[in-house]
Amino acid sequence: MSGHDIKIFKLTLCLALIICVLIGCFHTDQTEKLIKELKSKDACTRIKAAKALGNTASNRPVTSLIEALNDQDARVRAEAAKSLGKLWDSILVILQDKRIIAPLIRALKDKAPPVRAEAAKSLGKIKDTSTIPHLIKALTDSNPYVRKNTSTALRRIGKPAIKFLEVTVNNNNDILLQKEARNLLAIIQTDVDLRNKKVRQVADNYAHYIVHGIYEDFLIEALMKYGNKKMAEDFLNCGNLNLEAAANMWAKAHGYEIYTKSFPVEQTPISPRWNSRR
Repeated sequence: MSGHDIKIFKLTLCLALIICVLIGCFHTDQTEKLIKELKSKDACTRIKAAKALGNTASNRPVTSLIEALNDQDARVRAEAAKSLGKLWDSILVILQDKRIIAPLIRALKDKAPPVRAEAAKSLGKIKDTSTIPHLIKALTDSNPYVRKNTSTALRRIGKPAIKFLEVTVNNNNDILLQKEARNLLAIIQTDVDLRNKKVRQVADNYAHYIVHGIYEDFLIEALMKYGNKKMAEDFLNCGNLNLEAAANMWAKAHGYEIYTKSFPVEQTPISPRWNSRR
């Protein structure tokens, strides 16, 4: 690479950084505007704001959306519950805000079925084990949509839910809840068996999935179950922040030191790069 090319590359990089900063400022302004609209006297404005805040990919609206779970309008509460789940999904693992969990658990008892349904759906995205007993109780909710979302949420949580469901089947006196728990238990056990096979497959060929930019959650689970130092270093250098965070977590748990590698612009990286074969 010539001196002129290097200069052009640096100027392009600087321009990209400036654009990113400007976009970040714009999104911050937009987020603040939506947070203010969430307190509007007009219900339709609050509904639109609660919905839009779910697309901000930021922790900034979390407090306001939690407060909106107490809005007098059930439509606002439902959108707030939905957006909290979307934010959890869109934010990097290391930045996810666990303040979201308790208010969503309380929302499972909201008087409006749509709120309960969206709360269950969002809790399924969060996959925190503390939510399992509350979701199991919601399996017999009076509303079929709530029951469906609750069942789906427990399936997403997967293996950690099994022991709770077994306790419900064996020790609970509610016959209807026992039946729902037994049926769901069989489904989740099948899911777990299939997932274990898939995780093993991903572990054996993880570079393929990295370069195609797919199966991020399977890759993380594969590292935790079957990982080694090289795999962790590849994750660390692949360009995906969630996989990098998982690599650091794995290395710390196993007493390894792993390093980020840098390569000259003209040199092809040794480690597989996330989504490099689009």
